[in-house]
Amino acid sequence: MSTIKSSWNEDRVAASYCNRRPAKKQGPRPSALYAQHKINTDIVTVFTRRGREVYTRRFGDVILSSRIDGDDLKVETVNGGRYVCDAWTGELLEAWPATETATKTAPEKVSAMSEAPTGVFVAA
Repeated sequence: MSTIKSSWNEDRVAASYCNRRPAKKQGPRPSALYAQHKINTDIVTVFTRRGREVYTRRFGDVILSSRIDGDDLKVETVNGGRYVCDAWTGELLEAWPATETATKTAPEKVSAMSEAPTGVFVAA
């Protein structure tokens, strides 16, 4: 039967302990998605952090701003329309102003609001 001797050098143990990587931060991670739109278009594209396209969604008007907030994609258009979509699937959750209120307040904008968000293109 053979015995194994281990050589514990105190300096080596201390050096390995002191040279360890610091622990990772345990705080909240930034969103894994980000939204991108081009100027003077009605298309918003959502990408992963590594640049893979998740989906593309069309809105009926020129996009003013688009952002990911938690699990929501929030989009504002030039004419004052606001849309909230699911960030991962692109499904429309909320639209403001609603089509009913748009017809009561601004009859000249009914045609634009009736053509509001259509078309979700999911990338494979």
